[in-house]
Amino acid sequence: MPIRLAIYKPGLDSHYRGALTIARYLATHGMEVIYLGNQLAPAAARAALEEDVDVLGISSLSGSHRVSVPAVIDELRSHGGEDILVVLGGIIPDVDRPALFDAGVRRIFGPGTPLAYVAEEISLLVHERDAAASLTGEALPTLEAATGRALRIGSLSTAPRPAARAGQV
Repeated sequence: MPIRLAIYKPGLDSHYRGALTIARYLATHGMEVIYLGNQLAPAAARAALEEDVDVLGISSLSGSHRVSVPAVIDELRSHGGEDILVVLGGIIPDVDRPALFDAGVRRIFGPGTPLAYVAEEISLLVHERDAAASLTGEALPTLEAATGRALRIGSLSTAPRPAARAGQV
């Protein structure tokens, strides 16, 4: 199954060119990409959960990342999305990075990061998460513990992924 990824811009951040470039590149390299456009944290988390994505990508150039990124991670966790890996792209000052990693961001990609590197890192993160889950045979409780697709935390049943939509970017 291809890696499913949603990408969004937090709040009123209108710098969309990089997000669309990444989305198009990942889609042409075998990932199923859903571009959500501008969203607030609750809506982005809800969409990621409804679309059953492996990864939620956040593109932030407005400086709101210190608040918006932890907010979406909290929303994911509070609704059973501990297995969704969160990556961040944009202009993120070095001083802000430790707090974002502590909040649960798995990778941060700055301007000029080669697109192939972004794709490789996302693939690696998903494969590591899935391998860890297959070793334990059960869903684990945190993003760092890399949960699997079989069972969401707090859920008693498994749900199949939504059917792929043709031409989606």
